[in-house]
Amino acid sequence: MYRPVNTDSWRSQTSLAALAIVLALVSPAAAVEFAVQGNQLWQATGVLVVSGDVLQITSSGCIAVSSGDLGWAPSGCACPYSPGGVCNSLPDPGPDYLVPHLGNRYALVGRIGTAGEAFVVGDDFDGTVAQGGELYLACNDDAHGDNSMSWLCEIVLIRCDCTFQADMDGSSFLDAVDLANLIDIVYFGGLDHQDPDCSATRADFNADGVADAVDLALMIDHVFFGGPGPTQPCAI
Repeated sequence: MYRPVNTDSWRSQTSLAALAIVLALVSPAAAVEFAVQGNQLWQATGVLVVSGDVLQITSSGCIAVSSGDLGWAPSGCACPYSPGGVCNSLPDPGPDYLVPHLGNRYALVGRIGTAGEAFVVGDDFDGTVAQGGELYLACNDDAHGDNSMSWLCEIVLIRCDCTFQADMDGSSFLDAVDLANLIDIVYFGGLDHQDPDCSATRADFNADGVADAVDLALMIDHVFFGGPGPTQPCAI
């Protein structure tokens, strides 16, 4: 006797399971506190990143760049300063500064590795790392020897684990259950779960930005005919 399948209930259960796996595959954010000393040049933080990591840095405090100076916030705004307040700054560091012509003078800057391209960190940085290496931080000054005080930075690193891309049920391998989930997404309007930290679509087998019939064909080839595994979307 034919019994109709309650697709709404099945879709809801599989969608919730897929969402749980998305959350499980993102490593917990690891917070590290680091004090950037005003009288030092590039300072190794001990934080190692790989391409595709999301790096978040929140900084506070003041660094004095001369005797009697009230100090400068990580944004390069004169202290006392609160983020969102009036910023009295000196733009365009000259050619003698640690990183010429980048952001405000005396701002917090960073780089990945000893030869990586410098970037402005400021009070609040949130970005995706394009290369691997150790995170370095510094005050963008032209003479660090007479500086004093420090900035306190909280560094959060979010890393995506793409080992089991498209593994909807968390079994650590791709099988017919995952294939059924993908069919539900492609043909029956099931939820396509995005991973905001990793910029990945868990159902996107070939990592082209959309879950479609191509992903379905690739997964069938992988599950039943030994075809190649999914493209790793976290790599840049």
